[in-house]
Order: sequence, then structure tokens, then C-alpha cells
Amino acid sequence: MLVLREHAARVLAPLLDRSGELLPLECPEADLWLFNVLTVVDALNEEKSELVRFDDGDILDVERYVFRPELTEGLVVFKVPQLLRGPLFLGDEFVSAVKAAGLRGSEFTQLWP
Repeated sequence: MLVLREHAARVLAPLLDRSGELLPLECPEADLWLFNVLTVVDALNEEKSELVRFDDGDILDVERYVFRPELTEGLVVFKVPQLLRGPLFLGDEFVSAVKAAGLRGSEFTQLWP
């Protein structure tokens, strides 16, 4: 889940609007926004990724992600259908926008080149 303070939501809204919706959260201490990702792309290459599976075949964990680059090109934020309750995947444009705006509190791990 991506939760943002008002300033970050305002700065990133033009990018985020392309991939989902910003929803206000009720919080008496701060103006917070939840980003609900609506972009779901079947970009996970299950054959090349290192997956740990449940007995029924569903994915328990991903030890190494491999994506289909032709499907991730230009995406800002997305999820994969195999992991709808799992992580958000952030494209270069999003990471660059966060860094350029000087926003803090985020740590990024590069999963694909």
C-alpha cells in the first residue's frame, strides 16, 4: 500500500492518476491519502522468476522477480494478477519524480533493469 501525506499526494498526483486513484484517509493527526492501484498487468515471467509456491500452486513468495519488459515499459505503478495483495511495482518515472521532489520516507529496491 502507498500512503502519502498531502504534499506528496499533490506532487505525485499527475503520475498516480494514470495508474489508479488517490483516496483520502480519515486521520486526525495529518492529511493522508491512500493510493489504490488500478493498473494490473500480467508482466511477471513465472518461468524465469524464482517462486515459492503453496501446495495448490499459488505463489507464496517471490525470491527473484523477472518481468516481461515489453509489458512494463512506461508503467508508473502497477500490480501483477498473481500477487494482488502483494507489493506495488514502481516504474522509473515514479522513482525519479519522488527523488526530484525531494520527498522522504521512501526506500526503493530495483527489481529489474
